[in-house]
Amino acid sequence: HTLFDPAEIIEKNGGRPPLTYQSFVATAGEPPKPVMEKYSELPPIGDTGGYELLPVPKLEELGYGDLSQEYIPPFRGGETEALKRMRESLQDKEWVAKFEKPKGDPSAFLKPATTVLSPYLKFGCLSARYFYHCIQDVYRSTKTHTKPPVSLAGQVSSFVTALVSLF
Repeated sequence: HTLFDPAEIIEKNGGRPPLTYQSFVATAGEPPKPVMEKYSELPPIGDTGGYELLPVPKLEELGYGDLSQEYIPPFRGGETEALKRMRESLQDKEWVAKFEKPKGDPSAFLKPATTVLSPYLKFGCLSARYFYHCIQDVYRSTKTHTKPPVSLAGQVSSFVTALVSLF
């Protein structure tokens, strides 16, 4: 889930972790481009050690009753949804260029004040590197944009830094 290897950043910074956002950015520099690998098939399972491979059980077999959904949550999971949300957010280039985290309306729901991509980044449905570089592509197409840490790119970096500190 990280843009940078924390041990590498500490090593680059003389064996000490950067103490401010600005020193972190100066030490880290630009994150590498994401590795885009596509697989035509999944790799083999490997040695299962004599375990019997069973099919995925149905919900009813796990003791759940009727699960007809009358309510569909507004935020669905998965990589496909993450990429769709990211593309929709980044389509509005003016919004991306002018994004400033503290100036958003945290109570906005129908049109959220942010991308609402944090859970997708946290659970690995969206590559932080890919998102960061897509933001940079938008910035290159605009005359001006906000700067970190309040910019959208700054928020991605701050989010990932916060995740790293949890581990």
